[in-house]
Amino acid sequence: MATRTDEVEAALVTALKAALISVTKDVAALTYEDVDADTDNIVVTAPAVRIQFQKEALQNMGDRNFLDYESDQKWIALVGASRPSTVEIERGAAQNILELAKDALAGLRLTLASNPQGNAVVMLGDPELFNQQQDGTWYALPFTVKSFSSFTANIGSIR
Repeated sequence: MATRTDEVEAALVTALKAALISVTKDVAALTYEDVDADTDNIVVTAPAVRIQFQKEALQNMGDRNFLDYESDQKWIALVGASRPSTVEIERGAAQNILELAKDALAGLRLTLASNPQGNAVVMLGDPELFNQQQDGTWYALPFTVKSFSSFTANIGSIR
């Protein structure tokens, strides 16, 4: 069975909400409602965190039937703060949320119905400045969720 992205997303949001409760209550999955279609700017009132699934990479584990895979689901956490008084204070607030998010995610084990053995969260490189405009300073924090996927090749008969 493959690890479902909807389960991973829900578990990530839950974990980050608990870890970031002192700095923001606005932690959710990124949706089309969070982005201005004309400008591609985030239209979320910061401080906030948005989680977004990027892609999944599967690597065969060497079985002859090609049914067992290691899975790396690539995710980003968009972390933002808005300008309370100065740009420097805004950046500092965004970096504070970013550090708390990194601390919450690094090494986290997600136990999911689709993969009860647990899925490890691994950081992927450095956070990047994502957006800095009138809607605040936003950083993109890349990470991966590792798991194992087994498939059945149950396709019925092919004629």
